[in-house]
Amino acid sequence: VDGGIVYPRTLIQFLGTGTGDEPGKVFAFENLGVQAQWYHELALGFGRQISDRLSIGVRAKALSGIAGINIDDVAGAFISDIDSLYIYTSPINIYTAGASLFENGGADDIFGRATAFNNVGYAFDFGFNFEVIDNLIISASINDLGAINWENDTKLYKINEVSYSFKGEDFLEVVDGNTNFDAFSEIPDSLGVLYDPEVIENVSYRTSLTTKFYAGANYNLGEMHSFGALLYGDVFKGTFNPGFGLSYN
Repeated sequence: VDGGIVYPRTLIQFLGTGTGDEPGKVFAFENLGVQAQWYHELALGFGRQISDRLSIGVRAKALSGIAGINIDDVAGAFISDIDSLYIYTSPINIYTAGASLFENGGADDIFGRATAFNNVGYAFDFGFNFEVIDNLIISASINDLGAINWENDTKLYKINEVSYSFKGEDFLEVVDGNTNFDAFSEIPDSLGVLYDPEVIENVSYRTSLTTKFYAGANYNLGEMHSFGALLYGDVFKGTFNPGFGLSYN
């Protein structure tokens, strides 16, 4: 199972603070994306000691997609003032596969779907270890370089561009205790219509795996001490996420 979310800083700021003391402020975001995929993997690997100091390895993997969801490049804006509201979102395309497993309680079919290879994919891993000098070893690898083509039990939920504005009564009506204040009661119904998706079945789509990169060095000091450093990075929906670690054993 592999998944993640790409989100802009402004969206989190809005969720955390709302409009706060700045009514009328524009909260905008773009490049919002979601991807999750559940797949079966069969791998064949080969490793070889090239010399006393160098060893390499490669693995080829056949993938069978079981279920997934993919959303790309959603943009939007939100403005809330004293007595008005404005919402904008770009077109939203939500691709899904294998949803019937959850809708119809067909959990018993998981193994069948995994081994049927209806949603075929591929991936490769590469790596090496090299002893630069005595007791100093460097290593590097690339894992999950590949993709899955989703073609079986797929749906596209297509939502058109939405531009919605509403101007309501003065909020002081609420402060003054007017229990009949319902000026905003129409908002959920209106937005529900605007965000009602068109459903298209049997739409093919393709997703990449989250490719991972490792580069490390390890130095053995005598027989008791080992020092290490590791650089890590992964690529999710075109976004590179780095990490760094130090270790001592």
